Amino acid sequence: MLGLQPDFEGGRVTSNILGILEGDHWKNVRTTITPAFTTGKMKNMVPIFNDCMKIFGEIATEYTNSGKPMDLKKLCGGFALDVIAKSAFGMDIDAQRGNSSSPFIKYAFELLNITPVDPKIMILLLFPNTIQLLEKIFKFQYFFAEGDEFFKNLLHAMIEERQKIPKKTNPDFMQLLLNAMRDPEGEMEVDKEIAHEETASGKRVKLTELEIMSQLLIFLLAGYETTATTLHFALYMLAMHPEVQDKLVDEIHEVIGQTDEILYEHIGKFTYLDQVISETLRMFPALPRIDRDCSKDVVINDVKIPKGCAVGVPVWVIHYDPEIYPNPQTFDPERFSPEEKANRDPLAYLPFGYGPRNCIGMRFAQLEMRMALAYLVKNFKFVPSEPKQKLPVKLILQGITKPASPLYVTVEKRT
Repeated sequence: MLGLQPDFEGGRVTSNILGILEGDHWKNVRTTITPAFTTGKMKNMVPIFNDCMKIFGEIATEYTNSGKPMDLKKLCGGFALDVIAKSAFGMDIDAQRGNSSSPFIKYAFELLNITPVDPKIMILLLFPNTIQLLEKIFKFQYFFAEGDEFFKNLLHAMIEERQKIPKKTNPDFMQLLLNAMRDPEGEMEVDKEIAHEETASGKRVKLTELEIMSQLLIFLLAGYETTATTLHFALYMLAMHPEVQDKLVDEIHEVIGQTDEILYEHIGKFTYLDQVISETLRMFPALPRIDRDCSKDVVINDVKIPKGCAVGVPVWVIHYDPEIYPNPQTFDPERFSPEEKANRDPLAYLPFGYGPRNCIGMRFAQLEMRMALAYLVKNFKFVPSEPKQKLPVKLILQGITKPASPLYVTVEKRT
């Protein structure tokens, strides 16, 4: 048994997610869960990705036979949710096939569809102390009560079941996290991309059950939208730029040959594919702005930023600065050739944030997107569904970057 503290009753699953923790609490949690996200651990996720991609391929084939336009966000969203359910929770929810009876899908989308302009969210942000006081007095949960209860009960049952088999070796994130809990003093694999000197003083600790649940939920929150949105934008831009798609197909065939599956050994050889993904994330960063709280007084270029001050980083503005990226509205993967990247400040590209609070799931997202795009472009040709489709894509930049209207393409089977 892991010795988890059974404190999930009386707390919210959303109350301890990594992104809102502070100080030593954040450092300790981040240090403890980091081993579950290293590159070495991600290799074990490849079979899960391939299983989900095969279903995506079957659905895409149905579109090639019918000739109907494909709603990219719907299909990419189902794929991303299937991947998260299998890789984080060890569950097969059949989201790509539209399993409408799944309560997991119901509550996941309820949580994922929250926006900053939701009236309940606006009230919570404007009057957080009042809401907390009312919740305490009247013993109710103002926000996401039913869904929170569902995920608490589900995750508690799953954790309890796995505790009965300590040596179970599921490759999913839940098991990796539980394994990390089992031996907090054990040897830790370090990945410099997601580890940082700021968290060096953090300690590996045994998390409470509620803390484990919270990290599993943030995997869902952070992993779904970033991947689904980036994949659907990438496929749309490839459809609108056939010359880029053709060049990408050539690289994929050169790397993997005639094999049907994308293997982990292939990933590091996809140079141009990485450039396509990077340019997609430049043009369509999931978060157009990142906010950070200043942890100590600091002076930058004679400007004093006091401790506690909220600082907004305008990711969108940086990614579209013509002095950094000439003709920023043009989709050009060559911006991310090794030579171009070497000549550019790393802070000019921030799709996953930067520094100690960068996206801990970055490696997972990158691997998933590389494998999915390689598989889809190898097997299918994506073309505009209407001759009059134009660029640039009209976007909504409130909360998560998304298109103002759904993006459609037509799919053709490659021979």
